[in-house]
Amino acid sequence: MPRNRIAQTAILSLGFVALATSCSSGQSSSTSATTVPKPTFTASQKDDYLTDLAKNDSASSTYLKQHGPTGENTLLAYGLAFCSFLQQGASISTAISSLDSQAGEAASDTGFTASQQSDNAIGTDALIVLCPSEQSKLTAAQLAQLQQVRHALGGT
Repeated sequence: MPRNRIAQTAILSLGFVALATSCSSGQSSSTSATTVPKPTFTASQKDDYLTDLAKNDSASSTYLKQHGPTGENTLLAYGLAFCSFLQQGASISTAISSLDSQAGEAASDTGFTASQQSDNAIGTDALIVLCPSEQSKLTAAQLAQLQQVRHALGGT
């Protein structure tokens, strides 16, 4: 199985595991109204995130090719929003659901129509590259799947 197909499968699984885990564990789905610092990133992290996202999600890859720098900024904003939701105390599933809502509302402006796979890929790649400190919110099973995605992408 090609590496990017393995990553896609693991990403989809990670999303479903996250949804099931947070629903069964009774994690709060509300986010805090307090001000949270914006996630910061380096140019290298931006490049890694967008490269990984393009490998993991065909819709994101197509969007990046069609929209160039605007597409990069849009998908980077979604990844940073995911990190911000987590930093505000949201569960993984709430952060993914929030991405879906945000992308749906902005679709007419951005031209990006997110799917559950795209949301999961954005969240997974953000956890790997943009906000790895938020991995502490994952269960052991989710961490193992995240490691599988890293490996499929050629990381350690």
